[in-house]
Amino acid sequence: MRILRLVSLLAGEYRTNTIRKLVYAQLRLTTHRNQWYSNALTQCAELSAAATVIGYWDGGNSDAGPSITPAAWITILVVLILALNIFAVGVYGEAE
Repeated sequence: MRILRLVSLLAGEYRTNTIRKLVYAQLRLTTHRNQWYSNALTQCAELSAAATVIGYWDGGNSDAGPSITPAAWITILVVLILALNIFAVGVYGEAE
């Protein structure tokens, strides 16, 4: 704690600087990690659900089974999402 007090040389600035430097940085890091983790899991769940729905459209209800595997649909959707993200925001918004 003495080292942290030496960092802030102005009187009365100890609490403010300590909170800004230590707490806010950790909260910012935690928030970014949680957001990335949430987006990664949500993206996988949405791709899996989309592949299941497309499987029903593709004739997955027949006894022979789906003609195209869900892995192929997921790959196609990932490529489509990446291709849309390369273009401008307007093109991506129109595709949505």
